[in-house]
Amino acid sequence: MNYFLKLIRTSRPLLWFTHFTLFTYGGLQSHSFQLNSFQFIWGLLIFSLPFSLFVYAINDYYDLRTDLLNSRKGTIFGEKHKGWTIKNLRIWGFAGLVITLILTQFMSIYVSITMLILCCILYAYSALPLRLKSVPIIDAFVGGFLYSYLITIIGYFFFVENEGGAISVFKSQFIFFGLFGLAGHLMGAVLDEEPDRKDNIRTSVVSFGINRVITFCLVILLISLYLARGSLLFIFFMSISIAICSLCYSDKWRKSFFSQKFVAYLSLIFFAITIILYFVKPTLLRF
Repeated sequence: MNYFLKLIRTSRPLLWFTHFTLFTYGGLQSHSFQLNSFQFIWGLLIFSLPFSLFVYAINDYYDLRTDLLNSRKGTIFGEKHKGWTIKNLRIWGFAGLVITLILTQFMSIYVSITMLILCCILYAYSALPLRLKSVPIIDAFVGGFLYSYLITIIGYFFFVENEGGAISVFKSQFIFFGLFGLAGHLMGAVLDEEPDRKDNIRTSVVSFGINRVITFCLVILLISLYLARGSLLFIFFMSISIAICSLCYSDKWRKSFFSQKFVAYLSLIFFAITIILYFVKPTLLRF
């Protein structure tokens, strides 16, 4: 039981809901999306333990030293690994990768190819020798924009099957989620700036400074707000995000556990609202 719980905690269950939300909104761009369909349940299965374990077990293995310096680790924000779990991290990560790729084989070729691309870039993001996490600008593009954009695209491909869907991957809705993922990634890196700097991980935040990155995030969020201007739901959500981002100029707010915990639960809250609105007024979910 302890072994299984360690697997679950390593996969960061709160972040499952970020994957679920991106996947769901990708699916909503298809006219054939249904919440009670095989595709939807299958997608949630893939983006829960298997995919998340791959992403975060590999990340944790290459961040072992940094995480020991990070006061946020050992909580809901991720594990501090030691002892027997350290040697198992890469095994868990590759097991999650294999299961993820096998499960996507039941869907269309678009899904399989996009998932393979996503997994390759996420491995390159965390692992040596490329370790894109330490390459300023590229770290944010790969770990933020592409991460979110490609999950949303996979959600779309889950439902359009082979109906010429590849032509539509540059919809503003997909760009929106990519931009939002970019801002979210950078804000997460802002919170980890101190341990990353101490361990000489040259993230964009370490290279350009916290306040400059927060300002850039606000610009990205304002662009995202413009893209989502046709939806009251997204205008409300983006306004909250902009307010939270603005507060992060304050060192005290940024480092308070309450604010960090509140932000951590936003994806779960938004996913829950999405499911409720799907049954109450699904038109609010489109923009």
